[in-house]
Amino acid sequence: MERTIEIMPVKASHASFMFRALIEMSPWFWVSAIYGAQTLGAIAVTFCFKVKAQDILLPIVLLGCGTVAAAFLGYRDRRKAMTPSLCWGPLVLYVLFIFSLSHRTFSGADLSFKADYFHLVEFFTLALFLSCFWQAFLGHGKSFIFFSCVVVSGALFGLADEFHQAYIPGRDANPLDILWDVVGLSIGCGAYLLARRFYEAMAARILGRPIEESGTGIREEAAEGSSESG
Repeated sequence: MERTIEIMPVKASHASFMFRALIEMSPWFWVSAIYGAQTLGAIAVTFCFKVKAQDILLPIVLLGCGTVAAAFLGYRDRRKAMTPSLCWGPLVLYVLFIFSLSHRTFSGADLSFKADYFHLVEFFTLALFLSCFWQAFLGHGKSFIFFSCVVVSGALFGLADEFHQAYIPGRDANPLDILWDVVGLSIGCGAYLLARRFYEAMAARILGRPIEESGTGIREEAAEGSSESG
């Protein structure tokens, strides 16, 4: 008598458990992960390109504060969503981070490539936080309107940042930097929209019920209980 061992269902259950844990995780933990990655990246840049500690200390402190604060909010978050009253926090802190970088000349730094490439990383990340901010107010509207709001608002900040650099000794305003900013914003917002679509599709498939289409996080539809009771 042959015995068969079913392995696939076990693997599927582990995958479902993993995806469910990611879906039900507070979005604040994702924000904390982004800030944490940027913190480690800034530290790596300091050592690799011989950046003076006094030039990079404040930006790293801002990133570190974002990492810890977002992790704390994720730990205290019971709604599994970023409310409109708090979603501006990561955005404002990251704007201050970019502003603190623009206020420095980084004299003596040994760069083997164009510093313009940092604009892509900075404004890619800025687009993620702008997306969180705009989604809290626009919800799941048309992607074109959402994309336009993120890119235009980010580009306006980039323009203001270039204007600010024009008055910093050792720095200058470069119109080409705006182009780099727009490219980074476009890629970041596009990545956010793709991730959001995948996130919602997996939530609907694994949870097996409709999801709420408001706020920045994915939550089970609140009206489900009332419909069942009716």
